[in-house]
Formats: sequence, C-alpha cells, structure tokens
Amino acid sequence: MQSNIPYPQSSTSCIDLNNVTVPCHLSHKKFTARGVTIHVAKSHKLPCSSFTTNPNTSNISDNISNSNTSSIHLIDGSLIGTPSDSSPAVSQAQCPHCGGSFNGSKGVNIHISRSHPHIHRSTLVTNLTKNASQPLLDEQADRGSSSNSESSQPDSGFNIALNEWKTKFVRTATANDSDFDNMVQDFSHFLSTSINLLPGPRHPATKYYEARRKRRLATAEKNYNKSSNPIRASKKAREKRKCKYDYQLTQYQFYNQRRKAVRRVLDSTAPSCKIDLTKVHENFAASFSIENPHIRSNYPSKLTDVERIELDETYDPTISKEDIAIAAHKIAVDTAPGPDHVLVRVIRNEIVYEILAIIATRMLSSGIVPRCFKTARTVLIHKAADVNILSNWRPITICSVLRRVIERVLDKHLRTFVSFNEHQRGFTNNSGTLINTSILRKVLKTTKDNKEDVTVVFLDISKAFDNIGHKHLDLTLSAEPIPAKLKDLIINLQINNTTNIQTSLGQTKAINLRRGVMQGSPLSPTLYNLATDFIFDELTELSLLQQYGKSISPQLSSLSIMGFADDTLLMGKNSETTLELLHIALQRFQEIGLQVNPQKCTGISIKRGKLVEEVLHINEKFTIKTINNQEEVRYLGVPFQDNALFDKDSTIKQLHKKLELLASSPLLKSDQKFLVLNTAICPTLIYRFQTTDLQTIPLQFLHTADKLVRSTLKDILQLPTDIPDSTLYSSCQNKGLGLFKAAWEIYLQHINACNTLLKSQNSHVLHLCTLQADISTCLQLLNITNTDLHINNHTGLIDTRKIRNELRLRETENWSHLPHKGVGIDLYKEYTPANSWIRHHRGLSCSEWREAIKMQANVSAVRTVPGRSLDGNLCRRCNREKETLGHVLGSCPYGEILRNARHHKLRSFIAEQLRRKGYTVYEEIHGIATQGSTRRIDILAFQPNSTKGYIIDPTIRFEHHTNQPAEVNAEKQNIYNPTIPYYKSQYHLQDITVIGLMVGARGTIPSLFAKFWSEFHLPKKKIYDVVTTTLRGSVQILRCHLFGP
Repeated sequence: MQSNIPYPQSSTSCIDLNNVTVPCHLSHKKFTARGVTIHVAKSHKLPCSSFTTNPNTSNISDNISNSNTSSIHLIDGSLIGTPSDSSPAVSQAQCPHCGGSFNGSKGVNIHISRSHPHIHRSTLVTNLTKNASQPLLDEQADRGSSSNSESSQPDSGFNIALNEWKTKFVRTATANDSDFDNMVQDFSHFLSTSINLLPGPRHPATKYYEARRKRRLATAEKNYNKSSNPIRASKKAREKRKCKYDYQLTQYQFYNQRRKAVRRVLDSTAPSCKIDLTKVHENFAASFSIENPHIRSNYPSKLTDVERIELDETYDPTISKEDIAIAAHKIAVDTAPGPDHVLVRVIRNEIVYEILAIIATRMLSSGIVPRCFKTARTVLIHKAADVNILSNWRPITICSVLRRVIERVLDKHLRTFVSFNEHQRGFTNNSGTLINTSILRKVLKTTKDNKEDVTVVFLDISKAFDNIGHKHLDLTLSAEPIPAKLKDLIINLQINNTTNIQTSLGQTKAINLRRGVMQGSPLSPTLYNLATDFIFDELTELSLLQQYGKSISPQLSSLSIMGFADDTLLMGKNSETTLELLHIALQRFQEIGLQVNPQKCTGISIKRGKLVEEVLHINEKFTIKTINNQEEVRYLGVPFQDNALFDKDSTIKQLHKKLELLASSPLLKSDQKFLVLNTAICPTLIYRFQTTDLQTIPLQFLHTADKLVRSTLKDILQLPTDIPDSTLYSSCQNKGLGLFKAAWEIYLQHINACNTLLKSQNSHVLHLCTLQADISTCLQLLNITNTDLHINNHTGLIDTRKIRNELRLRETENWSHLPHKGVGIDLYKEYTPANSWIRHHRGLSCSEWREAIKMQANVSAVRTVPGRSLDGNLCRRCNREKETLGHVLGSCPYGEILRNARHHKLRSFIAEQLRRKGYTVYEEIHGIATQGSTRRIDILAFQPNSTKGYIIDPTIRFEHHTNQPAEVNAEKQNIYNPTIPYYKSQYHLQDITVIGLMVGARGTIPSLFAKFWSEFHLPKKKIYDVVTTTLRGSVQILRCHLFGP
C-alpha cells in the first residue's frame, strides 16, 4: 500500500494491477487497471484525481449507488470493480454532460444533482417555466400540512482623537461662523481618514500605496534601481494582480459598504453610463441650475401672527446626543458615503454623537450650514430602455453622512408640526406601498366581480423631486405651523448646493442646484409631500369625490387619488370622470412648475367587469392609452392588469440568475455568500408574497425556489447532498442554518401584511380586505393550532417570529429523530447561546466553520456514513471499530495526541478563567486514593483563606443523549471521590466537591456546564471561546484522520 493513498488496505486480498482488465466507465472499452487511468486522462480529458478516493467527492457516491459491482478495491488510488453475478440486470443510462453510465434515469438525475449542481438548478427553472401549476391554496388544502450588522469596538487611539475634537468644539461653541465652518470641515476630513483606525480590512488602494512607498524607500537605500512599473509586468501577472485587487476591494466593501459589495457580485452585468461627460454636464446643468419660479396664487397660513410668535418663543433649538444616536442608527451601516467619504461605521460612536449634537444645535440656532454640507455627488441609476439616452437614467444625489444624520433629526422635528393628506402615504408611519397596492388590487377585483366600471390612471411626473421650486417650498413652509429657526435651517439646506455627476467615465464639473430637493436626502420626501399636499387636498374635497370618485361603499368616501411620494394614481368611476380629475391634477402640477409626461403615463380601464383598451384624450398633445389583456402596468413594483399578477417565470429566472452569480463569484468567502443568500437574495421574494393573493402563487414555484436555494447553499458551503433538509431549516440557536424557506414565508409574510394593514386602521382597507380570514387561512395551512401562544403582547396581533421559531423547532425535532444524523441533537438545545458560532464564525476559519457544520449533522466523511467509503465500515486507521464520527473524535488511537492537546487547551482555559476570579488553581496534580492507587486530577481550585475546594475535571465527549452530562459527572465523582481525603490533608481543606464537566466534541455546551460557569461567576462571553477551542480541536482531529499520513 503506498503512502499517498488516504485509506488503509482493505482486508480483501489485492489484485495484480497488470493482470486485471477494467472497463472504462465512459467508453466501456477494457484496459488494465493502470491503463484505464491513462486512457481516461488522454481520451476524455479528465484528471486522474476523478478516480481517487476523496471522501468528499460526489462521484464516488454516484459510482457506489449506480455501479454493478460486488466488490471495489482501492489500488494505487484507482477504482477497480469486479462484476457481480448476483446483481439484477438494470438498464443503463448515460449522463449527457460527462458521459458516465448509471442505473436508469433516476441514477442519472441523482448524479446530475450531485456532480453538476449548476445544471441541476437550470433544469429546475426550465421545468417550472414550462409546466402550468394549480393555485396554491387548492393544492395545499389537498395535500394537508406538512412540516418535513457588525458592531466593532473602536480603536483607543480613535477615541483619544475624538475626545480632543470634542474639547475643541466645546471651547469654540461661541466662535464666529467662519471658524465654526472651518472646524466642521476639518472634523469631516478627520472622520474620512479614520476608517483605517477601526478594525476590519483596509482599502486595497491604501494598502498597495503604502507597500509601494515602502519598496521605494527600501530601494533608495540600495545602490541599484529596480523597476516596479506595472506596464512591464507580464499580462498574466497583471491579471493576477487585478483579481487580487478586486477580491480585496470586495472584502473591504463587504465590511464597510455591504450593499455595494453585494451589487458588485449580483449586478456585475448592470449597465454603466458611458455618455460623454460634457453632454451629461450640459443636460443636468440645464435642469438643475435654472430656478423654478412657479408659485401658487395663494398660501393661506395655518397660524395667526400671535400664535406664530408664541410658537417661536417656546421652541427649543437644542438637539441632544440621544436624538443624534437614534438618527445615526436608522441609517444603514452600509449606506453610500457622500463626497467627503465619511462612512457610517466611523460615526457609530458615542463621542461622535456628542460632537454632532453640538454642530446640529449650532446650525439650528444660527441657521448657518457648513460649506462641506453644501456639496454632494450624483450617481446615475439606469431605469430602462436605451442606455445612451440620458432621460433613461435616474439621478440620485448623495450628500455627506453627517448632514444626513442631522437632517434625520430635523425631519423628526418637522413632522411633529406638520401633517399630510391621508391619501399621500409615501414615507409616512404607515406602510404606504401595502395600503395602496391592497386598495388597488381589491378595487379592481370587486369591480370585475360586480361587472362595474372604473378607470385608473398612473401619472409619471417628470423629475418630480428635481423640479420642486425653492420659492414655492419656502412659501409652503412659511404657511405651515413651523418654528422660524427650523424653517430657516431647512430652507438654507436646500439652497446654494452643488453636485458633481459621476459616471463610469469620471465626474462632471460642479453643478449649482437652484431647484429641486435631493433624492437620497432624508428631508426630501417630507418636503415633496408638503409641496404637493394642496393637490391631494383639492382632489379629495367631498364635492369632487361625490362627482368623480370611485365609490366603494355608501358608508365610505369615494376614491379619487392615491400617492406614494411622486407615484400618483387617479381613480374615477369611469373614463369621463377620470379625465376631469386628470384635468385638475395637470393644472395644479403645472401651477408649481411640474410637468406630467404623457408618454410614460398609462392606465387601466374596466367596463362592465371587462378590461378594455381605450385612449383618454386630454388635448391634441396629451393622450393616455390604457392597457389591454396582453399588457401590464407596474405600480409600486407590483404588476397589474384587471388584478395583481404574479409572474412566476420571470421571478424564478431572476432568482436563479442571482443564485448562480453568487455561487460562482470568487470575490466572497463561503460564509459571506451564505449571509448574502439568506439576507439579500431570498428576501427579494418577501414583497411579492405580501402584495399578491395567495391563489395566484403556484405551489410548484415555492418548491422550485426552495430546491434552488438548498442546492446553492450546499454548493456554497461544500456540504454533502445528503445533509438533512431539517438541518438547513432548523434555527441557528439549535445549530441549524436558519435557511429561508419559501413554503413558510409565503404565509408568514401574508400574515405580516395583514397585521400591517390592521394597524393602519384604513377604512377602505378594512372594508375591502378580509384580513382576519386571511390570517386564519395562513395559520391553518401552517398547521398552527394554538394561536394564543403566538400573540404579540404589545400589539395584540399574531407574531410571525414566534410562528417561525415554532416551525424551525419542528424541523429540529425531525432532525433529532433521524437514526444516524440526529444523534445528540437534543443536547444542542440545552444552552443555545453557545451556538452563536453558526451565525458568525469568530475564532474559526471558513474551512473550519464548514467542517464544523458537517459535524453537527453527522455527515462528515467517515466510513459509516452511506456513500463515503468503498472499503467497508471499519476504521481506516485502527481497523478495530466502526469508523463513526464519535469514534474518530473520541477513541481512535490514531488521534490520541491531538485529543490530548484539545483537552489540555480546554483545561488550561478553564483554569485561567478561575484564576482571574481570584481562585487558587493547581493543574495536573497527582493524588492517592483510599485503596492506595494513584489518580491525577485536572484542576484543583479554591479561594484563598477558604476551606472549601473543587476538583474540576473537564472532558470532551461525543454527544449522544441528554443524560450524558449527568452520567459523566457521576463517573468523575466515582473516580475522584476516593482521593478527597488525600487532597484535604495536603491543601488543608475541610470540604471538596468533585465536578465532572462535559463539553460536546461538536462544540455543545450542556446545561450542567453552563450552570457551573454561572455559579463560579465566570464571564458568559468566554463560553464562546470554550466552544471554538473545542471545535478547532475536533476539526483538526477529523482532518488528520481523513487526510493525515
């Protein structure tokens, strides 16, 4: 047996390689045992490693389950089969991708799912898009119910520098405006360069610059020059350096701007603007740099002069540190920085909050805005159609993160003084998207069912946010009951701003913003709503509603307009009344300088319950065409015809595309890919689940989506295909992976939507929607019977988090009942905080984390796991016992040295924690039992000046059942109780207690261990280190057993 073969020689006698004839499993030609390997490498261009016995290679399990051989021996790393006389004849089928032969079509399908996972996922999508499916509720009823942000501690040097800045701002609180402006600018520059003081990866550009600078300094000290010009390097070296840079840049972005890193991976094919910069500058300068002089004829004040004076006198312009902290935490940590390059991670600091509170209070008191807050950068987002037409690019203006935090505080202050029309639901406390889409969906359905008429028009306002006039905005705020200081600062934040348009070709010259409110600014949605609120007030007047609006019920007011910021919808009882509403709306928008684009407006017209296509004529230049039954219109992301639609084909294709991009990306680590899968890709289905009727989503779509997600996860984490689904769906608290499951989320998200609509107390929603009945249906389909256990104590509504936890607990129960893969699972539930390493593997490398996950489900590559071995179940190292995971981690002589090292690390760690608590600790000391035999205890601990001591013996055992920790404790007491008299006399103790501590070999902390840790007042966070120490040792033992010499 050669040393490079990972498994020991089988007890079956070997076969002479030169005399045995072996068929090629691809071409079925016969060769000698050595010749078949050479043939496959030359003729089929396959590496010889495809025939080796790597236990993680899926081809082996395919060959085992599908080959017609009675015995297979490993000689010189090749698979050799001898024909079986007793095996029944099975029709052979060939894999169309690699040419391998397998038992029937089922064998080929299993092989493809394991060896060609990307092709398997494409086939799933193709099958779904070809086949029609029954509605979900009907199928589900027929089958019944089945249940088979980084927070980082800042560097101390960073805090010291921040304290110095805080002192400067406090000392200069009364400084003149110019000095204050300069100080804010210097502070912003300091924060932009402080990211390198925080933990996490550094930007590769900074890192490489410093490396080049270091090389230049080193070269200057020598007597010769060495060229490091990248142009002179080979093409291969340049490509390698670029790949390395891209990887490090993505890692930096994942840590600091996660959304950008995710887009880099998933939207790598997204178009970038390559229009000439001069043309871009001219286009946007012509729009942004020209004032909008249009104002209304009248701005009636909502306060008398006396009331306004009283309001100004009672208003306190002080902004507290708590206000800043709340606002900062509402900004996503991965949001894009402004032109000053300050990241949100940098400002998540208590001292920064205090400094920003000082700056914001000064701004609110004086109305002065620092210069660095007046600059912004504008990025272009492609909307649709031709990328060479500038009108197809949406400008998003991004200002400084510091300004955004302050604006959030100001927006909160502003909303305490103003209110909007109830039909304008954009960026309000209620979920406007759910309310508007639900009302529209139910109105269309009711109209169709009752064979009535309705006409809906969806308005497209050209550059609505960018064209709001500053003068109109000033007059609007002056009429509102707003304190003068707050109003003055808000107006000053809108005027005299500049921006640079950024494209893939660079950035334009600075452009003055003399109109509009910046998209991307926290104040902008509120200001837009206020600027257009008078239009909603006029169109919802009682006389207009009665004359033109769509009547839902005699008890409710009619519907004429609904808005979500600039997404405006008009609704009339027929096409004629809708035209009248449209005339009024166009006049009011034009009055303040906003234009409606007729080419992008569309509508839905239903007459006598049927969808009809017609043209609404406003004038010769303005017509709107309604859709026919072959078209659809999207409103707030939901496709509509005469009802809300669910396009399963495009949805599953988009999901599949993103999953493939994620699985194949070399820019992210496996744990990062898992995080993106569960938090960025799968949640894209949530909004569609919430805004679509259950009957329109086919059950086959949910099953296909779940199969795609599971297959991608196994591919990403390199998990074996036979890992139980219950492991994937169990909670992370119980060492599952907490994977998104569409078959659950369809109902859970529908319940969430119903809860949101119930809390809104919108009269039209409550009348049109059967919310409680929908919730009951979802609970029934999820097989949730006792709803009292799932009520939120604060809201009185169904808590979907509790339901999801119960569903995941069911999966854990199913997992624990599996005969081989469920061994010891019940112990995982005893102390769940110790299982947090599943979510974040701090202390474990990615490969150790992946191997540890396999160990949790008992699917590691040991011989007793089906499909892992060709040489039987006996241990490949000792040939004494069956090679189970418990044997490898706990008793195989081959790993004894590593097991001892694992134990000693655990013992030393516990001893050190006891010493830090003031205990006197002795390790590895000998003692004499009452029978005269000797013992050696791990730890003897006692407090100084105390007569009570503890013999503590930690041991690492493979998890089997819940009584195991108590049995270990009793076992240790039986062993060490006879030594108690000896240690009493030697250390002058009156009482000694023996404590046997069991830690699971798979990183499990039993409740007895947690109780010991608590009673000795050891820090709870250190239990995590116990877990990672154990897991690292176990992974090392397993790897050495599988791949060691």
